[in-house]
Amino acid sequence: MNSGANAGPQDLQSGWPRLLTLPLATKYTSLSASTVLSLEEAGVLRRVQVVVRGRAIRKRLYDRNDLDHLILGWKTS
Repeated sequence: MNSGANAGPQDLQSGWPRLLTLPLATKYTSLSASTVLSLEEAGVLRRVQVVVRGRAIRKRLYDRNDLDHLILGWKTS
């Protein structure tokens, strides 16, 4: 899945970029945008802060590996 320009490096096996925008994070996890934002607000999920020339860009980006880690923690045995 390619989100277009500036998506960042992609895992060639999965096809997903490493950094996911909010819409891509919702597709990747099958969660609603409000749920992803609630996880961020609660401190369960951290947004990636990309700093360019000393200023953080405003785009919401989530690390796919963080999402994978959360999903593994939610699995029941």
